[in-house]
Amino acid sequence: MNNKNQYSVSAVVVVYNDYQSLIELVGSISRQVDAIFIIDNSDIKLKISDVVLNQPNVKYHWLGQNKGLATGLNEGIRLCQKHNSEWVLLLDQDSIVSEDMVACMLDEYGKNTNAVKIGMLCPDVFLSDKGIHQYPLYFGSYMVNKVTDTSDHVDFAITSGSLIKLSLFDTLGYMDEMFFIDYIDYDFCLKLRSRGYKILYVRDASLKHKLGDVKTSKIGILYTSHLPKRIYYQTRNRLIVVRRYGVLFPSFAIMQLMLFVLKFFKILVIEDKKGTRLRCYFAGIRDFFHEKSLPC
Repeated sequence: MNNKNQYSVSAVVVVYNDYQSLIELVGSISRQVDAIFIIDNSDIKLKISDVVLNQPNVKYHWLGQNKGLATGLNEGIRLCQKHNSEWVLLLDQDSIVSEDMVACMLDEYGKNTNAVKIGMLCPDVFLSDKGIHQYPLYFGSYMVNKVTDTSDHVDFAITSGSLIKLSLFDTLGYMDEMFFIDYIDYDFCLKLRSRGYKILYVRDASLKHKLGDVKTSKIGILYTSHLPKRIYYQTRNRLIVVRRYGVLFPSFAIMQLMLFVLKFFKILVIEDKKGTRLRCYFAGIRDFFHEKSLPC
């Protein structure tokens, strides 16, 4: 199965201060897409391996500084548009694409009787550092459900592995660069869904992904630890997305407000540097009211 004969697909990979995983990632995707745009968000230009750069369909672009994940994604998406691609595959630097993942998703898309309303495709994601699946979500009236057993329409999937129609960005706009990092995927997915477009989950397509910073607490709880500044963006951006889409997706709002409260207790009970993390948490609440970004 070769998607290149049917659709034009380009991939965007945003990297930040690390490129070791790029060799394996590029190797897993280079034959599945027409072009790979590596967007380097590092403060100092990375010395990308020749194994990566010598691939004929790999293009490298350094932004000159860390401008945030959303800006990096948008830069790559615009390059794909200039390349006249029909679809863009968004990937994290620490993801590995299974053989024929792209073709599998597009094949399922081609079989769909209402394909015109499908704006995004997503694979089955396995979190290799946690040993669990990151299933996409469907927001019911009062419950959030994980879609696990079949190809179906969903309301949310993570950014890495998402395959999006490039024409959609002309209609919906690009990723919200104010977010910098975190909740970019929630914001875009819910914007897409609120405008009547669908997200198709393709169970037979698979991707391995690493969350990073997975730790074990003193009481034996496995958790993902983030830098204090990320706690700021998670808190602020979570509340902004709830404000934007909570009325349309009430179960999403309930879930996120519960996580918002749980995050506070997680900092108190599990995390280290509690004072710094709490300052960033409350700074995120403060700046939510202004939808702006200030140092915490």
